[in-house]
Amino acid sequence: MNNPSPIRRLAGWFLRFLSPASDLGRESLWRRYLRRADKAEARRDRRKVEAELRAAHKLAQSFGKDDLRYVESVEHLADYYENASDYVQSEEFYKEAIRCRMEIQGPDHFDLGRTMNNLAVLHYAQGKFEEAVPLYQRVLKIIEDARGPEDKEIPVLLGNLAAVMRKLHRDQESDRLLSRANAIRRKRKQQSAG
Repeated sequence: MNNPSPIRRLAGWFLRFLSPASDLGRESLWRRYLRRADKAEARRDRRKVEAELRAAHKLAQSFGKDDLRYVESVEHLADYYENASDYVQSEEFYKEAIRCRMEIQGPDHFDLGRTMNNLAVLHYAQGKFEEAVPLYQRVLKIIEDARGPEDKEIPVLLGNLAAVMRKLHRDQESDRLLSRANAIRRKRKQQSAG
C-alpha cells in the first residue's frame, strides 16, 4: 500500500480543513457573501445585495441560531429591508435578532441594546410610537449600565425618546428628556474643554 508523503498528507488535511463542509470553510464562504453584498451595495445593485445577504443567512443557519454569525446575518437582512422600506420584513428580522441576542448574550448586553435601538428607529419610521417607547427606555438602561449615565450616546438616545414622546403628545416627558440630554452635553463639553 502506498503511503502518501508528509506533504501530501498535510495538503489533504489543509484542503479538508478549508472545504465548504468544514466550519472554517463555511466561515470563509459566509464572509465572502457579506463582502460581495457590500460591494453590490456600493454599486447600488439592490437585487445582488439581497441575493448575497440571503445566501449568507442560509449558510449561517447551518451554524445554528445560537451562533452570532447567524444573528449578524439576520441583522444585515433587517438593515437591508429597512433601507428598502420593506418595514414588515425588517421588523421580523430585527425581532429575530433580538430574540437570539437575548438567548446568546443575555438581557443586558450592549449589542442587544444596539439591535433594540435599530428596531425602535424602525418603529418610529412606521409611526409605531407606543412600541418604540419601551425599546428606547430599555436601550437607555443598557447603555447607562454598560457605560455610565453620561456616555456620549445617552443624549442622542434621550433626544430620540423625546421625539417619540412629542409624537405621543407627552410634552412634559419630552421636555424633561431634552433637558437631561442638554445637561449631559453641557457637562461633557465643559469636561473636554477643561
